[in-house]
Amino acid sequence: MPSAHVAYLEHAGAVLLDATPQHFGRVADEYAALKSGCGLVDCSAEARVDAAGADAPGFLHRLLTAGVKHLSPGRGTPAFLLTSTGKIVLALTVLRVDDIRYKLLGAPGASEPLAAELDRFLFTERVELSDLQALQSVISLQGPQAGAVLATCGLPAPEGELDHAEGHLAGLPVRVARHARFDAGDAGFDVFVPVADFEAAWGALVGAGARPTGHVACEMRRVEAGRPAFGAEFTGDTSPLEVSGLFGITEGKGCYPGQEVIERTLELGSPPRALLRVQGEAALTTGAEVHVAGTSIGHLTSTTTLPDGRHLGLALVKRRFADTEEPLRVGAVPARRLA
Repeated sequence: MPSAHVAYLEHAGAVLLDATPQHFGRVADEYAALKSGCGLVDCSAEARVDAAGADAPGFLHRLLTAGVKHLSPGRGTPAFLLTSTGKIVLALTVLRVDDIRYKLLGAPGASEPLAAELDRFLFTERVELSDLQALQSVISLQGPQAGAVLATCGLPAPEGELDHAEGHLAGLPVRVARHARFDAGDAGFDVFVPVADFEAAWGALVGAGARPTGHVACEMRRVEAGRPAFGAEFTGDTSPLEVSGLFGITEGKGCYPGQEVIERTLELGSPPRALLRVQGEAALTTGAEVHVAGTSIGHLTSTTTLPDGRHLGLALVKRRFADTEEPLRVGAVPARRLA
């Protein structure tokens, strides 16, 4: 049986897949809201774990690629948990709430695995890991008008990426974090609200001008912007440097799993692969091989077709081909690199 908030969204017109809204009837309009207005996205399927306790700052700092111990309350950072060989186990957003508490956000549906993965590294540290997925929902506003919607609702709009602050929405206590999920040049904010108050919060944001938006339009926007995602570009076969540069890595931070591999790669100048945006002359297929002059250079990790008919994809390719101007072939489809 779907949760109450999922049933509410379905009643409001959402077409669901595995309890995730795919669209609300007009994908092209939802995509347009993300591009020029404000799309309203239910992100409640994403993992949410609280890490709290006197040893939480040091524990997370030793474990993750980012310098989370030095974050001030109200600040945040992307981060990774890596294997000893520098491959991605988890891609996280870390928000520091106060001196001893952090909010950790991860891939959809992974709260229990996220908590379990972190718990493997706990020994005598005084850290409590709490799954928040049944207690707290995440509603995201994305697009250039997201700040105006927040202002209409009387909510704070933190200035720095992943900065966050408390506020009230329709009389409800919430936390707002700046989070541009697709294009770094756009405005974006996540609103954390108690599960019991989801309907009131969603209704207030719709009333302030946000358009309900599903996963299909969000994926269009993500691929168009070249933003990597967990499960597609962030996988157990990739290094963060291959798909995101120094995003989520604090240089010179000190010991963490995989640090030696990351620092050795940086000393050599670059990783062996890079992420490439491509446009095909026909629909593209995730997993298809990418070729230049008959030579395989990589494969597609994500694909989408925009409302205007453009067929776009992200590809993980050998770095020496990352700036190629030669024609590409993706599977059987002629394609080209996008700048």
